Amino acid sequence: DVISLVAVKVFGTAIRGQAERGGWVSIIGSAGKTLFAREGDLEAQSLAGRYRVMHSGGAPYHASATDNQGVGRVSAGEEFCVSEVIFGQDDSLAGAMLGKRADPGSGAGFWVLLYSPSQGLVCERVVQGYNEIPRKPIAGQTGHQMMLVSDMVLLWDEGFKKHLEVYAEDEERLKADFGVAFKRLTELGCPWSKDRGTGAP
Repeated sequence: DVISLVAVKVFGTAIRGQAERGGWVSIIGSAGKTLFAREGDLEAQSLAGRYRVMHSGGAPYHASATDNQGVGRVSAGEEFCVSEVIFGQDDSLAGAMLGKRADPGSGAGFWVLLYSPSQGLVCERVVQGYNEIPRKPIAGQTGHQMMLVSDMVLLWDEGFKKHLEVYAEDEERLKADFGVAFKRLTELGCPWSKDRGTGAP
């Protein structure tokens, strides 16, 4: 699978990228291991599709890609279709990503702000099997949430996905299987500890 990144930042010794579909992924881990390889430049037309407004103040839309003043806003939480994507070049739109709204609704036919360097990801791209159901923030955890490669592999890899689907449908089975695995793990003990546990060799 290929992920399009709209921003890349250094966090300590790690390098992370913000995905067009929302969330941050580690490109280079804290220990220096490369987790994702670059495939090429960000291609605007590959970003056409369905978007959801994530910014609480809504997403401004512009009459043209060079118009720095928004003429209205698409409401927070609203989903809409984008037929083409361009990158802003001038003034407040420099480095921004705008999508031309192709379906009816507020801003139809106008350029909706999808990402800007100052506001971050304003609208996330809706991707089947990833975020078609809007995510709800966990109480007390605000700001940027990062998905690890291991989180994404659970959905992408068919071998892992079948287990994920079983547990998604039966929470009691997840609790029971976790309990058995956790008990086995804790009874093994820790070989380098002075207190090696009851099941240690």
